[in-house]
Amino acid sequence: MAERQGRLAEAVLAWEVLTLLRPDDAEYRRRWLGARLAVDQAVTLRMARALAARQRGDALAAERLFLEALGFNPSLQAAAAALRDMEAERNRASVVGRFAQPPNLQARAGKAPPPQSPAPRGQTAPPLPAPAPGQRNLLEHASLLASQGELDAAIALLADSGPASLRDLDSRNLLVRLYLQRADQRASSDLKAARGDLERVIELDPTQTEAKVRLQTLPH
Repeated sequence: MAERQGRLAEAVLAWEVLTLLRPDDAEYRRRWLGARLAVDQAVTLRMARALAARQRGDALAAERLFLEALGFNPSLQAAAAALRDMEAERNRASVVGRFAQPPNLQARAGKAPPPQSPAPRGQTAPPLPAPAPGQRNLLEHASLLASQGELDAAIALLADSGPASLRDLDSRNLLVRLYLQRADQRASSDLKAARGDLERVIELDPTQTEAKVRLQTLPH
């Protein structure tokens, strides 16, 4: 069924489980190898199209294709690195555009950066711990999915990534924001689901007063 519906990565996992349960069944192994080959071909095709789209300046198409490639193979470093590079390019372009204005225009537009509070004398502010490379890839993937409106996929990606991910502060904060956003969307159509999202926020961060207030104001 997964193969028929184009969910090739899921099909690969299902056939692999069957080969482990019945290692002597040649048909299961044949189907597993066939699904793996289909995934490799799908990844190769999307990577080629993504690189071509990026070269011609179509960033949206390139991002979508890189994400599709990651959907087939979440450990695909080439796609994750390309998405990181594109995000860095966007950030650089944003900084250049912001500071291309004269300083007085930035101040009038309210875009002047806030003053930084100095550290106490003789002390330096402790650096924030950098996420591990795998966790950074996960965060970037989830952020891109959310920016494209794929809230369910972004939440599932973070929530299903295991306890180590939820111990990471950046991952937990992003997941909290995504749950809050989805609760807003669900409040008008599915109160039970919205309440579940808000309760999950409080589980992740018991200090989340915003979620507690929203939960109290939801009609019963």
